[in-house]
Amino acid sequence: HEWVQSLNEYLQTGVDDYSNRPMWNEERTSRGGEAVLAIQCRPAMWGRSVVCNSYADGGVITTIGAQEVRKQALQTAQEQLDPLVFEGIASNVMDPVPAKW
Repeated sequence: HEWVQSLNEYLQTGVDDYSNRPMWNEERTSRGGEAVLAIQCRPAMWGRSVVCNSYADGGVITTIGAQEVRKQALQTAQEQLDPLVFEGIASNVMDPVPAKW
């Protein structure tokens, strides 16, 4: 499958980057392989990857209340440019958008 090949290429690019730059840069703003590390980080990848979207943080994720929490987090993230609002938010396993990916 094309997506498997793309993920393997993404991984290899990240491993190569880490091999070339295993330590933080002088400003501590970047290091090799950081994209591969970010793929498991919910604030870094929310809505971009099913790898880190949580379907099991507890609670009943399909309730109207849970939907409102997700909606508010997305609105706050867009307004404040703060991806940390997604910490502790559970994705809706019934959402048709990721299923189409």
